[in-house]
Amino acid sequence: LDSYFQTHTHTLNMARKSVAPDVLEKKVKEVDDLILDFERKAKKQEQNKASMVKRNAAEKDLLKAAEKLRDKLMEEVKGDKNVLAAVFGGDCSRFWRIKNIMDGTELLPNNEKDARWKGLREAMNIIEEVLKTLGQFKMWQGPTP
Repeated sequence: LDSYFQTHTHTLNMARKSVAPDVLEKKVKEVDDLILDFERKAKKQEQNKASMVKRNAAEKDLLKAAEKLRDKLMEEVKGDKNVLAAVFGGDCSRFWRIKNIMDGTELLPNNEKDARWKGLREAMNIIEEVLKTLGQFKMWQGPTP
């Protein structure tokens, strides 16, 4: 546990050296807000599976949320890797929240090949590789985030 906090504190300190604390806090809030919206849209999609019309509408909303999240993640991937590690590293809960939704969501055939969904999955793969390279990737342990 001590090594976890030392590693996470080291990552946050590295990120703080490369970006102002208020900027890092803003990035974390933006990502958290997008993940929360993505989670809400996924829940709505799940709740509307019985109605083809409502399900399709809910999936379109989910894909819009995936697009916004994908764009933010790709922006972070192109930026400072220490900041990326500070946002997604640590216990990797943000990473796993997104990944678990993607892995657990069954889209209609006309939506499953949507570029926004595929792009979000690609962004997640890149983030996983960056975190692994930086020694910041952790497998999820415990209940689903």
